[in-house]
Amino acid sequence: MGVRLFERSSRQVTITKGGALLLDEARQLLAHSEALLATARRIQEGHSGLLRAALPADITGESVAAILAGFQEREGGVELELHELTTAEQLAELASHDLDVGLIHHPSDVSGLELGPVLRHELGVLLPHDAPQARLGTVPLPALTGYDLILFPRAHAPAVHDDLLTTCARHGYTPTAVRHGRGPSFVRGLLLGGRTVAFAPREAHHAEDRDLTWRPLTGAPLAWRHSAAWPKGRGDAAVRAFADAGVTGWLHAADIDSGAQIDVGADRSVVTASVHKLCLLVALHRHAEAGRLNLTDQTECPGEGRTAGPTGLSAMLDPARVSLRDAAYLMMAVSDNTAADLLLERVGLDAVNDTTERLGLTRTHAVQTFRDFIATIREDAGQGGPQALADPQVLARMRALDPARTNRSTPRDMTRLLGAIWRDEACAPEHGAAVRRLLALQVWPHRLASGFPFDDVQVAGKTGSAPTLRNEVGVIEYPDHGRYAVAVFTRAASPAATLPAADAVIGTAARIAVDALRGSGGASVAGV
Repeated sequence: MGVRLFERSSRQVTITKGGALLLDEARQLLAHSEALLATARRIQEGHSGLLRAALPADITGESVAAILAGFQEREGGVELELHELTTAEQLAELASHDLDVGLIHHPSDVSGLELGPVLRHELGVLLPHDAPQARLGTVPLPALTGYDLILFPRAHAPAVHDDLLTTCARHGYTPTAVRHGRGPSFVRGLLLGGRTVAFAPREAHHAEDRDLTWRPLTGAPLAWRHSAAWPKGRGDAAVRAFADAGVTGWLHAADIDSGAQIDVGADRSVVTASVHKLCLLVALHRHAEAGRLNLTDQTECPGEGRTAGPTGLSAMLDPARVSLRDAAYLMMAVSDNTAADLLLERVGLDAVNDTTERLGLTRTHAVQTFRDFIATIREDAGQGGPQALADPQVLARMRALDPARTNRSTPRDMTRLLGAIWRDEACAPEHGAAVRRLLALQVWPHRLASGFPFDDVQVAGKTGSAPTLRNEVGVIEYPDHGRYAVAVFTRAASPAATLPAADAVIGTAARIAVDALRGSGGASVAGV
């Protein structure tokens, strides 16, 4: 350094004036060095640093915003460097380790990669508003015969490009010509040129564009399928957080009699939403069993002040009087929020929590009524109402989506509860039978039941929903007396109330798990 810092003698070492002047800077340098080392350690552990990520160009702006918000919510200490790359470009950069994680289309060569959940996004057809097919409710693919097709360049994702054209041909449509386009303005210009169509998800079309029309395809034969992908061995916390920021799921499935199980994040704390009505139902029957109430007791439901909801007493206008057991039917069959809160008034949150605790559900807890749950959604959305849910920042602050601040459980706790109900361990046999009856009367077929479309397979379950959340827990019973408890909890990037693929994946995941249990007696299932 050219400066004497210390004076040394046989007895002591003293700092010089020059050394004293440099001491403060040396201390700062040491602090910075220690901070740098700590940061490096956190990067190695996947908690901080720079994450190089990529998305394809066809991902909607809303999805990009939701992914960014979800990532920052989970891994705020990580700097996210986000790029727009085609699937082919992402695969090349993942292979060279110039990219940490990407969102790729399938089918693709994924050798050497780990994958997050594979998501299905149905495609419809974009065409000029004056085309004859625009007057149809849904468009069969053969009706597009004679039209050119606008498609992304094959080099961007060769396998996806070829798979789409093969599927079109298999369903009766072979384009007169394939035109390549990528940018929205260029594609729109080609479409307005006449006798040309393009395939796109619904949100790719803006309602104010009167010159073009979007229509669903009959039978939904086409879809984008994509998932997060990262190099094997690089699945650290930050990368997995990126995968979670899209649509992901947590599942537990168990053979009620043998104990064999499937675990996909089964101990993840999740928001139960209306699934918690199952805990309330069991608490109600345990109260009846103990003589604290009679299920035929009547309860009054005034016309005013009801808990909001689209079904049952919540949707009715006039004062009503129902028995407790009929209110329980409405709560379970159509997820009636008013009926649920009427029962909570009789049973109490403390009794619900006492029930789950006594049954060994240590991760399951109720903190609010269903009225309060809905109220927090409205309060956190603010004056923007339901439209505000499109803002990722609104979703990020929503208490109803945070298991720490609302009613919660885990997939494993829920299958444990279902097993206890089916083995008559949750309450006396007559009450267990009544609980099972109500679960079997649920009217919604689009989630768990969609994975088991067989007349001789019985599905009994309870759904739960909130913005971006879709859940269901239930039991599947086969004619050979096999019975399987399944709990599936999901979260989507989009807050849209109607996402058929997100509903259907609950049945798909449950079917995969149950098939594994029936075929191998229990194994790990990935990619839910």
